[in-house]
Amino acid sequence: MSERMNYRQQPARRPAPPQQQRQPVRSPATELAKAVLDHEGALSWFAVGMTYTPWQRWGEVYCGEKALERGTLFPVLDMPFAGRRC
Repeated sequence: MSERMNYRQQPARRPAPPQQQRQPVRSPATELAKAVLDHEGALSWFAVGMTYTPWQRWGEVYCGEKALERGTLFPVLDMPFAGRRC
């Protein structure tokens, strides 16, 4: 006689306990936007993506060393960091 058990002789297996899934934290503004936009297919009114990028004229540029130091090639984009202020 064989030592192997068939499927009827194996001990019963308990199902794994259900995993608790954490819900993402949503702000009241996010909930309101979701409720407004999801209402009766309101999202279908909007385009998938649309941008506006104005044409820019090529102007003065920094030399390579100064551009690396300042973090930009263009002096017109070189603005001081304002921290949390605008």
